[in-house]
Amino acid sequence: MKIFIIPAFALCAFSLAAEADDRVKFTKEAEEETAKRAEIIGAEIAAKPEHPWAGEYRMGDGLGVNVSVWIAPDAGYVFAWHGCLGLYDRNYGAVAESNGVIRLSFTYPNERKGFQGIAEEFFVIAWGERRFLIPTDKMADFCNSVNSGMINSPFGRGWGMHLERMGGEDKEVEGFPDVPGEWKKCLFEEPVTAKITAVGATTRRPSVCDWDFVDVAFTADAGADKGVFKGMEFYCRAGSARVTEVGETTSQAVFTRIGDNDRNPPPEVGWELTTRAK
Repeated sequence: MKIFIIPAFALCAFSLAAEADDRVKFTKEAEEETAKRAEIIGAEIAAKPEHPWAGEYRMGDGLGVNVSVWIAPDAGYVFAWHGCLGLYDRNYGAVAESNGVIRLSFTYPNERKGFQGIAEEFFVIAWGERRFLIPTDKMADFCNSVNSGMINSPFGRGWGMHLERMGGEDKEVEGFPDVPGEWKKCLFEEPVTAKITAVGATTRRPSVCDWDFVDVAFTADAGADKGVFKGMEFYCRAGSARVTEVGETTSQAVFTRIGDNDRNPPPEVGWELTTRAK
């Protein structure tokens, strides 16, 4: 799980731009309807304490990402995203479940970009008494969090970048979460380790702030033979890198730095890599 600390003032500026694009979500009428729906959902949650996924879910970093979802099978859901200046985004609607996937309908336009929006489809992931709502297109991120060990550390329990149901977030768990079958092979009993064998091109891409992301590509000496999968994260002495391509015995990955003055040095040949965060 790669974590970037973004200055609060930059998040605030971005939130104002996002709000200007879709003010209907922030009207008094929308606020009143949200409160009414949340009350109905809360009553259903209280009436169904043994339901496998009904509940209040949260995720966040304490800065610009503080997301809450109240969800129940009959009453639907309410989604809210708060940041340094208050409400960044909200939505609500009905919920449908089929083949192990929860699908949301939207009252307002929903766009997942910047600091707004929510996924349309989720897997419900059980891990002992803990429950997670994981977007179907973010399962690699969830597996990375499990493999890193952070999601089950005292630091990670109840505070992270995955929607987790409140009430079980501080529970200790053993073994692996109950992920869909195709993702079971992406959870490892022992960390996958490798070394950097070659460093490739450096490219730049803009951020929502006044600095660029600097991406450095490299080759690692581990591939499908060691269970490496596309989207997997390797940790090294300067942070983490994401796998972009997987061969039989090698893989390609990208290490991301924040601007030219980042204190993290670029990767070098010989650096050791591991899926377990230190």
